[in-house]
Amino acid sequence: MLVGFFSDIHSNLDALAMVLDHLRRLEVGALYCGGDIVGYGACPNECLHVVRYAEGDERIDRKQVLEYLSTTELAEPDRLVAFLEKIPTVTVKGNHDHVSVTPGAEYLFNSFAARAILWTRDVVTRENADYINRLPLVIDAGEDGRPVKYKRSKNVLFRLVHASPHEPERWHYLLNRREIERAFNALEVGFCFIGHSHQPVIFEQHEDGYVEVITEEEHVPSIFRRYIINMGSVGQSRDGNPKSCCAALEFTPGFRNLMIRLHRVPYDIPRAAERIISAGLPEELGGRLLHGI
Repeated sequence: MLVGFFSDIHSNLDALAMVLDHLRRLEVGALYCGGDIVGYGACPNECLHVVRYAEGDERIDRKQVLEYLSTTELAEPDRLVAFLEKIPTVTVKGNHDHVSVTPGAEYLFNSFAARAILWTRDVVTRENADYINRLPLVIDAGEDGRPVKYKRSKNVLFRLVHASPHEPERWHYLLNRREIERAFNALEVGFCFIGHSHQPVIFEQHEDGYVEVITEEEHVPSIFRRYIINMGSVGQSRDGNPKSCCAALEFTPGFRNLMIRLHRVPYDIPRAAERIISAGLPEELGGRLLHGI
């Protein structure tokens, strides 16, 4: 079984299309979205519609999704749409998603992010805002890699949360030893996939509690250790590499032949930046895409 993970789309339709198509070509059997569908970028409704369509929302028109994807560099949007129609997809709520539907909460952000959120709040449809409000903070997956929707399972292979398994509603960043330790202390399962910091990395907790930071793009995990995997960002890379990032977990029944991989995916960055500028959003948000910062 191969499971795909992506997070922090940030209204970047060009990046989302290429990441989803990359995961299609990997032939993943399920998709897990780590949230922050909106914020920063110029295509919040389009990205929300693509994600909702992948989740099987019958209110989203197939033709409309094809039209959105056709504005990207995607060669065969119809093949991607057919793929999204057949595999299970679930999403958790990110902090930008939360703030976009919570008036006044933008004070938590810097000026550029706050301006993007205020713009997003004005343009997102009521139906999409209702969808964001309903998103869960945590989703578990069973031993078959399939989502256990909106409830905890006794036999969990991995957990999906936007920021941290420790107080997921408070959006902690796992950027220091203290927060990483808190995250593992709150984690009852072997694997947890996160986004939020836009920094792709694998945290491996050894049997004695020591946490190793792994930056390689491939890692063979041990069933005797625990892992928090940051899948990076689809639409707002910040590790100096402007390519999109996503992740995949491979395993066979009985948790054998485990493999974690982080994938970098190129996309049309100038086009995404131009969308931001054309929408009247801060030019700095488009410029960041070019440098992955």
